Amino acid sequence: MQRILAIIHLVGNAGLLSMARIIFKLLIYSSFFLTKCYGQEKKEKYHPLAIEWNNKATVFIRFQNYDSALFYLDKAIEVDSSLYTAYENKSSVYCTLIDYKKAVIETKRILLIKPDLAEAWIMAGMLSDKIGDTLNALSFYRTSIEIFERRLKDPNRSKQSEANSINRVLSLILIGKESEARKEINRLKGLYPNNKMLGQMLTLDKKDYLKEIFGI
Repeated sequence: MQRILAIIHLVGNAGLLSMARIIFKLLIYSSFFLTKCYGQEKKEKYHPLAIEWNNKATVFIRFQNYDSALFYLDKAIEVDSSLYTAYENKSSVYCTLIDYKKAVIETKRILLIKPDLAEAWIMAGMLSDKIGDTLNALSFYRTSIEIFERRLKDPNRSKQSEANSINRVLSLILIGKESEARKEINRLKGLYPNNKMLGQMLTLDKKDYLKEIFGI
């Protein structure tokens, strides 16, 4: 439960943390990126009242009052349906309630708003795997790999190359290409010798990652 609750977001002037940043910090990579630093993209603006309702909902989540949290998250979405962190928080609540089907639905809504958010595609894949929808899970993982590869080719995203490379490796593991992933890990160890997490990735497989996410 605590792993899932760590996904909760407060939205403010400092920008937004992606759901996957918290998830993958728990798993493999402690210096992920802020969405506000996401390349050279224009900073997104959201309705202040939607932000207020979203932040209020996170307080209820901390106190495990999930009915009230969902109420305020729905209010936030009603005011500004583009506030994707509200869907992320709804997904985290449903994960905590072990309702993974609803969590998938909310994650898919994030993808409609932020189709370039590779981390959300990975989460959609993990949730799909969790409910036994392996076919869609593979499709989600493949899309995440495509997005990571586009990012790595973009010179405006060079500062995030290490994070994108590592998370591409994670997608390769989740899609079942463990041999390719391990070769890439060894290559990245040469590029980023100070990144101790890369060595840990060599010892983990798909089952390990899913266990870390869902705690079972």
